[in-house]
Amino acid sequence: MRRLYAVLNSDNPRAAVDSFRDDGEWQWPRGGPDAGVYRGREEIARAAEQWDDSWADFEMEPEEIIERGDEVFVMCRYRGTGRGSGVPIDTHVAHVWEFDGDQVARLRMFGQAERARQRFLDNL
Repeated sequence: MRRLYAVLNSDNPRAAVDSFRDDGEWQWPRGGPDAGVYRGREEIARAAEQWDDSWADFEMEPEEIIERGDEVFVMCRYRGTGRGSGVPIDTHVAHVWEFDGDQVARLRMFGQAERARQRFLDNL
């Protein structure tokens, strides 16, 4: 997981798209910018580029990783500065990764990170 986040934090986050299955899915949290579900590598790549373009600097730091079978919960700290606004962020977002072998089948992101963590733990 840490290697995958290193790729996401690189100058070429689109490279992380290669980790997804051809029919993979990336769900962005409700209420956030660009919220929605992105399906397939091309759509996911466009969304990742759009996200990357909106930040002057941005980093996702995995602070906690919990594995459960083919699912992995990651408590992720987001830090960055908006490109147009100059507004800084420092917040937590929960990621739940679902794998099919060594490929990502689905990534779900949750803005209510602690609540998502508790739900994941309740299902262990």
